[in-house]
Amino acid sequence: MRRRMCVLQQQLVDLDAELESDIKALAARNDPAIEDMDTLVLKPKKSDIAVQLVSLVWTPYWQNANGMLTPAW
Repeated sequence: MRRRMCVLQQQLVDLDAELESDIKALAARNDPAIEDMDTLVLKPKKSDIAVQLVSLVWTPYWQNANGMLTPAW
């Protein structure tokens, strides 16, 4: 029984090491710092612009004697 526990514990340690190795390999392969980037320049045209909403947002504040602002909502 004790021998079986040692074997299982060793298998667990081996699987953990394999998992860490796989994680490091995946992280190195997907590292954005080493990724080749291409520059793509897009020139917008006036005909490609469509304004769908224009709105005004008002957020009221109270100003105390010291000049501090506190939200008034």
